[in-house]
Amino acid sequence: MNDHFAKQGKFFPDSDGVRQAAETLSHTDLRDFFQKYVSGVDELPWDSLLSRVGLRVTATEVTYADPGFEAAQAFDQSPTVVQVDPQSEADRAGLKPGDIVLQMNGRHAGRDFEKNIANLGARARLQLSVSRAGIQYELQWTLGASKQKVFRVEDLAHVTAEQKSRRAAWLFGKGDEKQTSLQ
Repeated sequence: MNDHFAKQGKFFPDSDGVRQAAETLSHTDLRDFFQKYVSGVDELPWDSLLSRVGLRVTATEVTYADPGFEAAQAFDQSPTVVQVDPQSEADRAGLKPGDIVLQMNGRHAGRDFEKNIANLGARARLQLSVSRAGIQYELQWTLGASKQKVFRVEDLAHVTAEQKSRRAAWLFGKGDEKQTSLQ
């Protein structure tokens, strides 16, 4: 696609063009697939597709710390608050966009600022020293909690030699051409 379109300064025809390119590469008709899963709203049957190569999808819900704001940091500068979520604990504590974060829980707010907040965990106490228009403020609140689904692809409990062979063909292009497709 890059050779035939971008490098020649041509636009790529959206969905139909992608489908046609995929069909050319896979030597199979993908109209139903695109209608259901690309243009449509059906969820891919991951376990059904991946079981042919000895894999499955697992989902875990993870709770992480939500500070209620976003900050940006340029190189070795202190983080600057760019957005405060309305009605968040950070908002109620008085944090404002443009605040420069000097310290977090008594320590310099360095390059690992976001990582350090994440390491505190949900519902931990956060104390920030910020500078606003040259005046230093001490703010504190309890971090919120947000949930997110994390997906992983894992081996099936008992992977067969045939599934391993299909997986190698699919991932590395080794083996029979017929085995390289997940369908």
